[in-house]
Amino acid sequence: MCGHPASGKTFFVNKLVKFLVEQKSFSPSDIEVINEERFNLKRSEIYSSSQCEKNHRAFLRSNVEKMISDSKLIILDSVNFIKGYRYELYCIAKSVKTSYCVILCNAASSEIEHFNSSREDKYPSEILLDLKSRMEKPSLNNRWD
Repeated sequence: MCGHPASGKTFFVNKLVKFLVEQKSFSPSDIEVINEERFNLKRSEIYSSSQCEKNHRAFLRSNVEKMISDSKLIILDSVNFIKGYRYELYCIAKSVKTSYCVILCNAASSEIEHFNSSREDKYPSEILLDLKSRMEKPSLNNRWD
């Protein structure tokens, strides 16, 4: 998943997982969702500095590498706003010869602010603005996007 902070990524991940299980495409044990909530990480801490953010991306990537296989569905539910990072994830998927897909949640600014204000673990407003401004949207010209 990819998109601005508070754009509905986790909401759609939950809907996707439910749909895939109901359709019997995957059993619940064959789906791994990797996100901040799974590891009880706080957004205000993750994005408080560039070093914390870099460590967070490395931590998520490491968990993808540990769990990835051609028989499991791994969903990385995070901002994933840097195209180079998405390329690294693509390379990990290709190294185990499995499929890779990027889903962009592209919500309007007003929706993002509404979603953020209604959540328990809110992005602080300065971090929300910073992450929104640094978003590198997927491009059809990049095979990994």
